[in-house]
Formats: sequence, structure tokens, C-alpha cells
Amino acid sequence: MREALRASTGVTLGLDPRPEGRAEDLRTALAALWDPKKGLSRALTPEEEAFILYELTRSKVDFRFWLERYAYIKTKEQTLSRIRLFESQEVMFGRMATSELDAVEGRSGDGVMLLILKARQLGASTLVEAMLTHRVLFYANTAALVAADVDEQSAYLFDMMERFYENLPWWMRPVKTFHVKNRELFFGDIDSLIFVRASRAMAGGSSDERGRGQMGRGKTIPLSHLSELATWENPDQIDDSIRPAIPRSPRSLSVLESTARGRGNWWHDTWLAAKAGVGRYRPIFIPWYAEARTYRRPAPLDWTPGPAALRHADKAKEVSARWCGRTITLDTDQLYWWETERHDYLLRNRLSIFLSEYAADDMECFQNTSASIFPTEWLHEARLDARPLALTCDVHFKKPKWERPSDPPSDPPS
Repeated sequence: MREALRASTGVTLGLDPRPEGRAEDLRTALAALWDPKKGLSRALTPEEEAFILYELTRSKVDFRFWLERYAYIKTKEQTLSRIRLFESQEVMFGRMATSELDAVEGRSGDGVMLLILKARQLGASTLVEAMLTHRVLFYANTAALVAADVDEQSAYLFDMMERFYENLPWWMRPVKTFHVKNRELFFGDIDSLIFVRASRAMAGGSSDERGRGQMGRGKTIPLSHLSELATWENPDQIDDSIRPAIPRSPRSLSVLESTARGRGNWWHDTWLAAKAGVGRYRPIFIPWYAEARTYRRPAPLDWTPGPAALRHADKAKEVSARWCGRTITLDTDQLYWWETERHDYLLRNRLSIFLSEYAADDMECFQNTSASIFPTEWLHEARLDARPLALTCDVHFKKPKWERPSDPPSDPPS
């Protein structure tokens, strides 16, 4: 491909020879040439042909190049905009890139297999859906499964993938052969499929997959995103049906992501196994403070952080390098947001929810969603006050041996 491109167009796969402004002009001009009913209004110029070949090839081999130029999302302001990665997404992107490098160089013996434990509104789903869409569009003969706990959330994820496709330029879109709303999208010219399921919808079976927990059975699923796993009613189907369907190949991409919902459940057990280095998945924890722009509130000039906020800041500074790749010191506006939000949840008796979703480290997430007869605030302070374990020892008790065969004393030694 690279040699054919160079021979036919003189374009290499190094840096784009055109200034970005000129590239944008060409994108606009090419868009104006296409009519959905009539096709091209005129023949392409040699420069336009070279530009299309370059963009297609560079986009295929460089995900970030494609992401920043051709992936559109609906923003919080309800506008259509190209993706610009958040700080939290940059953290995820870096960890994913490391995992992919290990996969293609044979160090992992598997594909990109990730567990993501996160706070809310950090862009994890957007980044993962973009990665899956990119794989489906540029690499033929593949299939991607997207599934959440309920149909509405699955449809929301699928909607992002549809938006990515519909906003591609005409010369980049593969042919959409059939499309079932909120269920499937098939591209016949490249034989690639995106299909959508939901955990709760599968509890009683469906027309195409009968029986409880049969999602993915009988299929090969090289690409998958399973979301909000802590709330799945039947997560065992992941082990029984989905994991066996994911091939051990450098081209496999599987992401399991969720917030925490207490300990002793499937998601917590799977997370602990991944942290221990057991199984196929690598753990990625994305705390709320990985995204400084989202979680902050202007602090009054005379405000000083309370003890809880200061201890939280100390914990974040201690553990942030492990998960974010750098030591993060919370600034005043971040601390003010955290303290005021915490107070709001506390007054509404929802503190455990706040502490689980806006924790300093991964274990706090799971600890603070467990029910207890003791107030959440007390338990949280006790955990912060706990000193590191100094040592452990085993104590063995030996059964007493009587010296004469008479009756044992009425009060035997303890």
C-alpha cells in the first residue's frame, strides 16, 4: 500500500506535505462535489485524488490522526464538534497505546484487553466507541459488540458510533448495507458488523439468542465494549459466552468499564484479579481529578479547605502517579468543588455514593459503596486514619495434654 501510494501520487506517509489550512480547504471542496443522488459533479483533480489517498491511508494507520480530523461528537452544549481529548482521555489513550504496543510486539500474547474503573463524565465511552468504530471502518471482516446493562444505555453508545459514521466525508464511508435502529450496522463492501445488546434484555432470551446469558455464544468477537458492568444482573455470561469468543490475537480489542458498586460482586472480583496480574485484562483507574476542567468550582477568596478535603488531597497526591502517570496536586478550585459536593451528598444521606465515584484511589471506590450499620463518614475517616500494616504472624493453639489418666480438672487451662 505504501509503495503503491508513493508511486501513484508522490505522497509519503510521513508528515502531511500540506498545511492544515490547505487540507481543510480540500475537505470542504470535496464535500461540495458530492450529491447523494447524482454522485460527483465533476472529475477529481490529481491533487484531490492524492489528498484522498493520503488521508485514507494515514487514517488507517494513525488512529489519533483520524480521531482529531474526522470523528464528530455531540458536545454538552448540544453542538456537533470534532473530538479534542480531555486530560482524562489522554491518560486512557496513553495506557491503551502501551497495551497495544505490547500486543503487536508479542509481549502480552493477546490483544488490547482493558478494565476501566472510572469516575463519571470523563469521556471513557466516547474514546472507546471511537476506537471500535475506527477498527470496523478501516479493517475489513470484523465484528464489534457493544453492550450495557439496559437497552437505553446500549442505544446511547451505539448512537455515538452512528454519529461517527454519518459525519465522515463521502470518500471515507464504507457502504452501509443494512441498519437496524439501536441494534445493528453492517457494511457489506468490507464485511464488517457492529451489533448491540443489553444485559437485562438478555435475561429471558431473544429471537436470535435463546436462553439466559447467551450474549456472544457461537460468535467470534474481536472487538467489544461492555459498559456499566457493576449493574449487570447476569455478568456470568461474560465468562461463559463473551470471553471465549474473543480471539487471542494482537488485533483483538476488548474494554470492560464501570463505576464501582460495592465489594464481593463480579466487577469487584474481576478488578482484583486484574490488579493481581491474573487473567487477560489490564486495570486502568481514572479518578475524577484526572480531568481538571470538569470538576472545579471557583473558591471564595477567604475559603480554606477543611480536614476531609486536605486528607483527600494528600491521598490523591500519594497515589496519582500510579494511575495517571504523574503526581497531581489538587488546586484550590478543585478542592472547593470536592468539599462542597461532598457536603451536599452528606446532607442528603448519599455520602457513600459520592465517595465511591469521586475517590482518590480504586479501593476507596469499592469500599465506600458497601452497606453498613455505621455512618459512611465514620468509616471513611477510620480508613484514612488506619496505619499501614506492620507485620503478620500465625498463632497456633496446641491441645492440652493431661499428665495422668485421672479425670481432667473441672476448669481446664485455656
